[in-house]
Amino acid sequence: MPVESPIADILKNLPLEYHDPWWRNKRILNLIEKLEIDLNNKKIVDLGCAQGWLERSLFVRGISKSKIQGWDRIDIRAEKSNFREKWIHKIVDLSKDWPSDEKFEIIFALEVIEHMIDTDSFLEKCKRISEKDTYIIFSTPNIASLKSRFKLLLGKYPDAMEYRNIIHHVRMYTVPTIKSHLELHNYEVIKCIGVSFLPMTLHKYTLLRKLSNFLANKFPSLCNNIILVTKIESTL
Repeated sequence: MPVESPIADILKNLPLEYHDPWWRNKRILNLIEKLEIDLNNKKIVDLGCAQGWLERSLFVRGISKSKIQGWDRIDIRAEKSNFREKWIHKIVDLSKDWPSDEKFEIIFALEVIEHMIDTDSFLEKCKRISEKDTYIIFSTPNIASLKSRFKLLLGKYPDAMEYRNIIHHVRMYTVPTIKSHLELHNYEVIKCIGVSFLPMTLHKYTLLRKLSNFLANKFPSLCNNIILVTKIESTL
């Protein structure tokens, strides 16, 4: 039988930096800023918010006047977080029915779509909670990363895949595949970049971090994780 493990049990055994993958949040927020997408005074929802690390990153950047919600199937927010009172947490199983009484101008779906069995339904639900001209930001593992390609050449198992449901990655993408899937549902893909090109252990060196970010911008299809900024031009 598949092995199920609650997210909280996984996180508590990981170092703190893995609870808050600052490199992903920082890359995403820097990209949003570069694209001149204004997050202030917006209705924002973070699908699969986990411990609220994205929310923390938003508040650190001074985005505190927006109405921010986080949805997740369980509440594992950090007990000592100073930001809990500044955002709304809702218990929502993203694989089932979603609240339909609100619409949002910014939607984050970070490391979520790979957990969805019915990805078509997930993408349509995102559209249903969208205002006109909503931006939807995705991140997801890349099955065709350079690391996975080398591992497969050596007969090893690729990164982020699972033959037992522990983290519950059930859908994996390449860059062309996720772009075509989004476009099939009438998402406009504005920008796609990688999270990092070089291993994160090398990012403590400024020059290597800059090189990693440069290569991740140029060659997202070779990175372990990818970020896509998309736009919904009108509601259904």
